[in-house]
Amino acid sequence: MDGVTMLPPAAPDYVRPQPLAALKHPRSQTQKRDAPWRFVACSVVKQSTPSSTTPSHPTPTQSMQPQIDLPPLDYQSNLPIHDAFILAAEKELISDAVNNCTMIKPSLREGLVQAALANAVQDCLRKTRSDPAGLAKKEIEEFGQRWAAKNAGLLYMSLSAPFKHLMAACKELAFSVVDRGYDLRPSLWSNTSESKWKQKKTKSLIGDATWPLKFLFKKDEETGQWMAFEHDALLDVVLGVVRKLKYRPYIQDLDNLYCTAAAAIYCILMQFSSGKLDREIEFSAESFKFVYDLSKQYIANVIQKNEKLAKRWSDVKARTMTRLADIV
Repeated sequence: MDGVTMLPPAAPDYVRPQPLAALKHPRSQTQKRDAPWRFVACSVVKQSTPSSTTPSHPTPTQSMQPQIDLPPLDYQSNLPIHDAFILAAEKELISDAVNNCTMIKPSLREGLVQAALANAVQDCLRKTRSDPAGLAKKEIEEFGQRWAAKNAGLLYMSLSAPFKHLMAACKELAFSVVDRGYDLRPSLWSNTSESKWKQKKTKSLIGDATWPLKFLFKKDEETGQWMAFEHDALLDVVLGVVRKLKYRPYIQDLDNLYCTAAAAIYCILMQFSSGKLDREIEFSAESFKFVYDLSKQYIANVIQKNEKLAKRWSDVKARTMTRLADIV
């Protein structure tokens, strides 16, 4: 050696230069040196040595995104988790049709179906995953939106059925109750034409320019006061449709069903008002939702803002629920 301590470039970073006294130099210790010892600076970066308490490899931290096991994005009818999505969405849509608004236009039903599917997917995944972290919740929400958007078109017809079933049942029941409910059928011993009798009677029921129309009222047996939305025909339609479709467990409020029944009866009365008994008018949201809207507005702006009328309407709905419990 030439008297210079050298560290090879690839030396481990924990190597330290040894003291000069520890080095065995070939020269005699008494021999003089021509020049003082020189040291060459080492380019190795000094790092702390591994300890017994510090892992030699990095471990996952809490900031790492958790892995979520998500079901297939395409709907599969034989997959249990997908069946759970559909069942949850069906329940939400039935409740919406029964309590919020039955008379939804088809274009708006599509949005309701997709929203219900997204909610169903997210709820089902949260229940099957144990307390997911914040990032996992976000991933579940995003997956629910994607799954709903992907499959809403395929599942629309079946999931939107509660709205169509309710409207069809309301019209069917309205057709069966209006004849006796509004005295639209003349006596068997009468020589009066039934078509002309119906035409005359219906005009008196729906021909006014003011709202509520006459067909919605019933005279109170005790007070003699005419009460809106208490006609027996309305009650018969509400009771009949809930019984027919077995929707009583979903009922939270009856305003929607009473207003839908009012629109259905109005549709049938319009059919009879022409005098042509074979005339058929489609009971659709596009044609008859204005009757529904007027009924809802009257309940909200007149009945609910009058203390006595509000109490009376609350009692009507409570008694309707009691009757449903008795017959359904």
